[in-house]
Formats: sequence, structure tokens, C-alpha cells
Amino acid sequence: MKREVKAIMKIEDGLHKGAITGVEERTEPYNYLDVVIEFEEGKQIKAGYPDFLSTESKLGCLLARFGGDVSTPGSFIDPEEILIGKKCQFMTLNKAKGDKTYANVVPESLKPCK
Repeated sequence: MKREVKAIMKIEDGLHKGAITGVEERTEPYNYLDVVIEFEEGKQIKAGYPDFLSTESKLGCLLARFGGDVSTPGSFIDPEEILIGKKCQFMTLNKAKGDKTYANVVPESLKPCK
């Protein structure tokens, strides 16, 4: 299967606006939900949240910010229904890892916008 080689897209530190286009499950190194955000002329970034849902967890706080009701233990909620298609804003910080630098979404900064 052929893969397209893409140019590196630099993402500056600071506030960005975009739209949530997907939610993906990840199990390595732990169980996470990655929120896929499209912004600035086709750029894409993911924000990862531990896959644990409560009123005080990072994922629970995110879903509550976007209108999800996480107040009832034992109930079920679908992150895709709550998040996908919503306009949002978020902060990024670039962090060096080895000889490369990666942009990271500040998890608490992802919130709805108009």
C-alpha cells in the first residue's frame, strides 16, 4: 500500500481555533481517547485524554465543557456524539523530545467556541 510523503507542518505555540472531526481509541501505552482537531488550512492535531470517565477526570471535564452530562454514575455517554462537528479553541505548546520538537495540545485548554 502506497503512502504519501507530506511536508512537515510547524504549529506555533499559542491559541488556535478549529473543529473536532474525530475521536479515536488508543491502547498504547495506556487506554486513551484522542480527539482529532482540524485547523489552519488543513492542519490536524490530536489531544489525548485517559479513557476514564467521571465528573473529575480529564475526559469527563472535557465532555462536560461541550455539554455532556457526566453527573450520573453508571450512565453511558458517547464522546463522538458530543464532540464531533463542534467548533473549538485550544492552546498548543511545543516540547522537545530527543532531537525533534512536537506540538502538544494543553488538555485543559480544549473548549467550545463560536
